[in-house]
Amino acid sequence: MKADSGASGTYLMKKHAKKLHNLKQTTNGPAVGTPTGIRIEPDKNGNLPFDGLSEEAKQAHVFPALTSASLLSMGQLCDDDCTAVFTKNDLQIFKNGKLLIKGLRNRKDGLRGNEYIVVIYDYDANAILAEAIPNRQAATIRDATIKMLDKLKTGGFTPKLHILDNECSALLKAAFSKHKIKYQLVPPHQKRCNAAEHAIQTFKNHFITILCLVNPDFPLSKWDRLLPQTLLSLNHLRAARVNPKLSAYAALKGI
Repeated sequence: MKADSGASGTYLMKKHAKKLHNLKQTTNGPAVGTPTGIRIEPDKNGNLPFDGLSEEAKQAHVFPALTSASLLSMGQLCDDDCTAVFTKNDLQIFKNGKLLIKGLRNRKDGLRGNEYIVVIYDYDANAILAEAIPNRQAATIRDATIKMLDKLKTGGFTPKLHILDNECSALLKAAFSKHKIKYQLVPPHQKRCNAAEHAIQTFKNHFITILCLVNPDFPLSKWDRLLPQTLLSLNHLRAARVNPKLSAYAALKGI
């Protein structure tokens, strides 16, 4: 089972169903949309075998179509006042100072050295763009951001205002100035003020779905090679705000 901060719920593969308590058949569980437009649904639900959690936090759904990984929703646990502590080698989940869950971390850096993803959202096109990066150095983030902004400009959506979380390096500020783009930082601890937060969550859910549905033998070290198809399928599903008759992909790339 993999802990995931982007999963909206705890989703298990069929082979892990036996780990649940009070396992029951279900016909009204949460449906998940795949990149090909197919909806997959759980056939069972039950409770995670962890004492100290609320019934809601224990809830898990079994998806027969999942073949590569079971996902433990970090958001579901944190909503139950749990605290997640990540270290280089492991993950620990605490509640009221008591250790409930402990697991090892298995990092899957891309074969090309990528470890992170930078995501931006364009309001007019309603498009989501993403770039894989090898580190979080200021120059790396700047280059990835400008690369995506150039793609928007090429598609006819020249950025005029860029809204970021409450952090922005001097290099990125200088790049915005060079490209005549104004920038704005959201207030500290108020990320919901940034409209991109919902788009980032949408991207994460879409990308996680793709990772869960790849062939079981697919090497996860090549996760970054899935980004182009992820963005293509995702933006085909989104209507452009400037012209709802077009997809976000068509608005950017042309029909």
